[in-house]
Amino acid sequence: MKKLTSTMVTLASTGLLLTGCSSFLTDHADDYQDGVDQNTALIAPEGSTPLEDSLVIPNEGAVADLQEKKEFVAPRAPFLYQSMAKVVMTEKQDAVEYVFPADVRQSKKIIEDFVSSFNDSPTPLVTDTDTRITTTPAPLVEQGRWRSLWSQITRVYPSKTEFSFDLQPQENASTLVKMQMREVSEEGEIGEWVSPTTDLNTYGMAIRLWGTIGRKLDQNSAYLSESKKQAEPSPIWINGSGMFAAYLGKKVSAEQIEQKIQQAGLYLLSEANQLAVVPEDEIARVGDVIPLEIPVGKGKTQKLFNVKRRDLDDVSWDKRTYPYKIERQAAGDFLVIDVSATENQQLTSYFFAKKFLK
Repeated sequence: MKKLTSTMVTLASTGLLLTGCSSFLTDHADDYQDGVDQNTALIAPEGSTPLEDSLVIPNEGAVADLQEKKEFVAPRAPFLYQSMAKVVMTEKQDAVEYVFPADVRQSKKIIEDFVSSFNDSPTPLVTDTDTRITTTPAPLVEQGRWRSLWSQITRVYPSKTEFSFDLQPQENASTLVKMQMREVSEEGEIGEWVSPTTDLNTYGMAIRLWGTIGRKLDQNSAYLSESKKQAEPSPIWINGSGMFAAYLGKKVSAEQIEQKIQQAGLYLLSEANQLAVVPEDEIARVGDVIPLEIPVGKGKTQKLFNVKRRDLDDVSWDKRTYPYKIERQAAGDFLVIDVSATENQQLTSYFFAKKFLK
């Protein structure tokens, strides 16, 4: 009881002390509201230059006036194309053949690096000799989440693809490379060796190898001592994404561009910056009236009725229209055809590139 009484007395004494101090001390918290601005006029000597309170900007007359505000766009470097070494590619019934302008050792190194770029197996090569390379079977197209789940449920897995490369030395330090492919099922069934052109995915791999060879060999030969000795630039150039462009020359005119496009067997359309492989009246368009046919066996079809085309999903690449543009860089001017609307873009880009090869 005594401790409680002592605590209460102490608190009361402290409160009285604080209250008393506040009555003796002045609060200056609001003094700034009564402040008065004191300006002292600067008196200059008679005859001196008048004083001006202004901002001096060096070269003010050379500074452009501010225009209307626009959304900021990050500057991007132009998309550059690289020349390709001349690599002869021949599509045969059972294989695709390349003539590498390099010896067997260098050609073998390029093929091994190419295989490693798409085959992520720990051992991508099954056979690796001086004259033959065989890859480990691997899927070319990755399965999505739902397709992979469906394969696990049905136990039906997509087949894998195996490639082979036969190397034969030729004259003038060149190498003949024969590329083939075969399918290997999940159960271990092995198909026959056939040409990569029998399937769109493997056909695209053959085109990708052609571009890789041309780019690699061109890089290896582009020494400073030889760069000035190069003759006419290659007709087909390639970019980092594997898309091809036709070399037109330096500072070509609109008439020259039109002439080169027509010489390649392409047609300029009435729409601005549009071209096609066929004349304008043979182009497939949305809204065209086409027959609806059904298979009746033995490769025959039967017409049911006419319908209007709703999309271009079933239209082959050579019946479409393609926008194009002229890409200008230090090496010259290039015809770039936009093939992004097609399913296999690199393959379509190659079909166009072939038309510009002499």
